[in-house]
Amino acid sequence: MKTKIIRILIAIGMLGLLLANVWIVSDEGFITKSVMITSVVNPEKKDLKKTLETDGVVVPSYTYYIPFNRQKGDSYTLVVQEGDLVEEEEPLIEYHNDKLEGEIEFLEKQKEELETTLSQVQAEMLELESNISAISLEEEQELTYILEKLDFQNALTQKVIEEQQVANRLLDINKKLEENYLIKEDLVVKSKGNGIVTFENQLATNDGEPVLTIKGVGPLWVKGSLTENNITKVEEGMKTQVSVKALNGHLFEGVLTKIERTPEKIEGDSTYSIYVELLEENEKIYEGFHSTLSIYLEEKQDVLAIPISSVQESEDQDIVFVLENGRIKKQPIQLGLQESKYVEAAQGITKEDTIVKMPIDKIEEGQYYYMPIKLKYIQPESFQSFNREEVLRLFVKGLLSET
Repeated sequence: MKTKIIRILIAIGMLGLLLANVWIVSDEGFITKSVMITSVVNPEKKDLKKTLETDGVVVPSYTYYIPFNRQKGDSYTLVVQEGDLVEEEEPLIEYHNDKLEGEIEFLEKQKEELETTLSQVQAEMLELESNISAISLEEEQELTYILEKLDFQNALTQKVIEEQQVANRLLDINKKLEENYLIKEDLVVKSKGNGIVTFENQLATNDGEPVLTIKGVGPLWVKGSLTENNITKVEEGMKTQVSVKALNGHLFEGVLTKIERTPEKIEGDSTYSIYVELLEENEKIYEGFHSTLSIYLEEKQDVLAIPISSVQESEDQDIVFVLENGRIKKQPIQLGLQESKYVEAAQGITKEDTIVKMPIDKIEEGQYYYMPIKLKYIQPESFQSFNREEVLRLFVKGLLSET
């Protein structure tokens, strides 16, 4: 009977001890609960970039068609043929304009005649000036020579007037010729850049009918598209990274060169074509290769960065949890540029701080923390150096410590 009572008392004592421990570690208890931190990280310097991504396809740097233009002339002559390599400003097509050619020929003939007349007038003026100079001072006293000199001077005056008239007419002719030659120059269609002729048509007669097709050579372009909501975020000249899928995602540097202002599709959200010029040539890249374009909207170099997973929001401000003197500290932080995995820590922490990488929901300000032992860093031989008394002492100390 006595043994039974002892067992009951022991059971009651153990139950009371269990209930006391449950109360102690409960929310109403007086012991500050610790929390396990599984991973931490230190802020580090990184180059961050904010990008806008879209799919693209490799295309020639340009392909353009030269149509027949009847306003330039009724017929034309091709200066190049299919397969020819052409350079920028190289003549491709020469239009014929018989009326213009006839007017130029007429004006050139008039110019030649006027230049001859002007030379003759100027020669006669020199002769008259010579005759006047030949009359001596003694001869100028005689009436005959006075009248003769007067005749020479009147004739010279007439020649000066005639010279001015011919010169003015010649000036008008030269002006008309210059205008006609400019028109004639416009009848010659020149290449917009370096390329290759991929199509020719010697017999075009209808306005707009293709005469030549020129495909650009050199660095290729990548054509992509952006919706009306994204097209306003980009501008020509932005740095772009191109990942070519057929080359296992190999990255190429490029620059956003052209943005079309006219939508290629207006159903639903309008989409606009963009063109990225590759800054390096690669013989392994072919037209039609699909790729991913990453347009750099913003870029910062060598800034303090932390994982996005370490940031939480508390009372309308961004915070991180810093490990400090064995406790957890809630630290407000000002964020900057954000990319896919990292965000700039503009203010609030330094690279010497240790922060919780992935905070759990129950983490609180002022909590003690502990971290799991990483057994791979522990040498089994170190345990063998402790005797039984030392092991027991460490065990009891761990139980009694404030955790």
